[in-house]
Amino acid sequence: MERDGHKRALPGWWDPASASRVVGHIQWNGLCDGVDAQQRNCLVCFQRGKDVQIATAENVCGPLCGYGRDELAKYSPWSRSAEHRAMREAAHAEGRFSRTNLFFYGGRLHAGRGPGDPTGRAQLLAFRNESDFKIVNTVGDDPDQPLPPDERKLWRNFAVEMSDAEFCYSPLGQSEGDTDRYVPAILMGCIPVMLTGTRYGEGGLEVTPLGMPLYEHPELNWALFSVQVTIHEVHSLPAKLRAIMPKERLRMRHELGRIWPRFLYSRMYGSYLGEDGSQDAFETLVDILRLRVRAMGPFPALTVAA
Repeated sequence: MERDGHKRALPGWWDPASASRVVGHIQWNGLCDGVDAQQRNCLVCFQRGKDVQIATAENVCGPLCGYGRDELAKYSPWSRSAEHRAMREAAHAEGRFSRTNLFFYGGRLHAGRGPGDPTGRAQLLAFRNESDFKIVNTVGDDPDQPLPPDERKLWRNFAVEMSDAEFCYSPLGQSEGDTDRYVPAILMGCIPVMLTGTRYGEGGLEVTPLGMPLYEHPELNWALFSVQVTIHEVHSLPAKLRAIMPKERLRMRHELGRIWPRFLYSRMYGSYLGEDGSQDAFETLVDILRLRVRAMGPFPALTVAA
């Protein structure tokens, strides 16, 4: 903190990097560097139990990752208003819905970062020859140059691709920011593949833990509806995903069908798929804060001097 030209240390109860801080943060990124990772410095300073990682809203990706609400209603298995909704949901429930690809990711893959990419993106380039993996580098091999028009025609939009894949990768943002791809994946019934830890710090080998969005809510058990890997396990994704049997994928997809409204800010942006907003992302955050207050126990009675 700088004031009147002089740098002053932040008080411990407020300093984001202090283990003794009592102020909680609400943030997009759950990078538990600093205190939780026993590191001297921190980039995000997320502390489990103090901070809450909230769901991604409508920013760069978010619920509508490059497509519109009409496409969301058309391709999402959870649509409550689209045409043929009942027929499509019945097909999902009976396991008759066919998905062409085992895995999909589309976005920036900075090839120059190599296997040490802390975002978990460049590592996907090793899977481009896997027949059931659909990997689309939207900037080609040069992050400063967009794909040529002829290459762009080789892939469909995110709504179609996610609805046609069993698993969808949600790496960290390009600068280790919000891992926002899980929201559109969930809305398309595509089981999200999440990082639970990444590389951060001078050593480059340590695994810094990552939080999961709204993970404290009792209805959001991420182990039931996502695949979770550390940055060191990304290279084994083909074997890991192929080992998950169709019956287990169906169970995980049923769980997605139960929890998807909790990742949408429906009361702020309006209904996406016919949900009423009573269990949206804001209400889910309020539930978490309410549970924390209850856990604190009754507050001492105030005494007023005569």
